[in-house]
Amino acid sequence: NETWSQTLMAGDGYMASNHRQLIFGLGDRTQVDFLTINWPSGHSDEFSNIAAGNEIICVEGSSQFAIIPR
Repeated sequence: NETWSQTLMAGDGYMASNHRQLIFGLGDRTQVDFLTINWPSGHSDEFSNIAAGNEIICVEGSSQFAIIPR
């Protein structure tokens, strides 16, 4: 019953590039029940039941995400 939100900026100046990663601390939770990504284009992607402790890659318009192996 909690909601977290973050914004990712692609770059903020001449020859600048920020690390394109958002990190959410979930405490003792074992999964993210529902994830919505609102892209700058206006498109939204939705995912559900993402196991905690994973690093994932989301691509705009894709119906799936990829888990990065550790």
